[in-house]
Amino acid sequence: MQLGMIGSDLLHALEYASILNAHPGPAFPKAKVDHSAAVGGMAPPQFRCEGAWDPELPSADQILADSAFRDAKVTSWWGPDTATVKQWAAQTGVHHVAASPEAMLGLVDGVLVCTWHGKDHAALARPFVEAGLPVFVDKPFTESTQEARELLSLAERSGSVVFTSSPWKWSPSVLSLTAQASGLGDIKTCIASGPYLDNAYFYTTHMVEVGQAILGPGAVSVQAQHTPQARVIIVTYDDGRVLVVNALQGAAATRHVVLYGSKGYLEADIGEAQKEAGMVETLARFLHGAAEGRPPLPYTYPLEATAVMEAAQASVDAGGRPVRLDTILEGPISGQEFASGAVVPPLKKEGTS
Repeated sequence: MQLGMIGSDLLHALEYASILNAHPGPAFPKAKVDHSAAVGGMAPPQFRCEGAWDPELPSADQILADSAFRDAKVTSWWGPDTATVKQWAAQTGVHHVAASPEAMLGLVDGVLVCTWHGKDHAALARPFVEAGLPVFVDKPFTESTQEARELLSLAERSGSVVFTSSPWKWSPSVLSLTAQASGLGDIKTCIASGPYLDNAYFYTTHMVEVGQAILGPGAVSVQAQHTPQARVIIVTYDDGRVLVVNALQGAAATRHVVLYGSKGYLEADIGEAQKEAGMVETLARFLHGAAEGRPPLPYTYPLEATAVMEAAQASVDAGGRPVRLDTILEGPISGQEFASGAVVPPLKKEGTS
């Protein structure tokens, strides 16, 4: 599978290309990934809830050995900063620098959109979605719920597989915590903390998506406050559960999750050493989804995550008043809105069942 890369202002472009083309170089200094389970105020349960991610996940090296990875390479690259593109392409073994994004049409089997500004993502992805190609869009998916819905609806019509994801929601700590969540009884609250940077979407999406990966979709209202220290977002679900996102400014750039239930709690640090494992898992799910012709996650996930962040900004602008999500979405969404979405099961090492 020949892939095009779009981006020259976000390090993720270099990192994803380095993984796919097996050129780790300086983009990914080798770090020991902590695959330990989440810890909490209870004995780790020996069972998991239906549909949870498998705690016995393959290692990054095992996933990289999978045929989907062996056959997928970045072969063409475009970005507005040609000098950076040429440097990154040379570093990762990419020999074709395109004159425009559209110039890659006919040369690639899929594309990765990895640019800083979410407001540009829909326009960059659209030609490839229209052509029915698999498209990975880096976080944040878009900075407009309307654009998100239009792009996903276009994918439904064209047969394109669209996937967007923060790598942190596939990190070993989050996967382990999610797999153990059934031992907590009735889930009450999830608190996801991480850094805030640039705007209401750019880094905030990381912890919104982590919380959504744990609790799933189903948000109905959002309330938010923004201070020089933090943006605090309270997301209320249709069944009463609550997600609290702490997007911190000026604090240590840690990522931390706490999940509270009726029988105890679990918490996990999501350290920088887990970034590569999360990115490998992200790519694996995109490539497997592309091969199967099915989105790795239902399209309700990115649509709702985008709406949560848009609603949070609307709440901040309104002095912290709650904002119903259906006012942003212009109506409720359900798992049936986009028919093709299906969660890809945990990836296994080749040769295992």
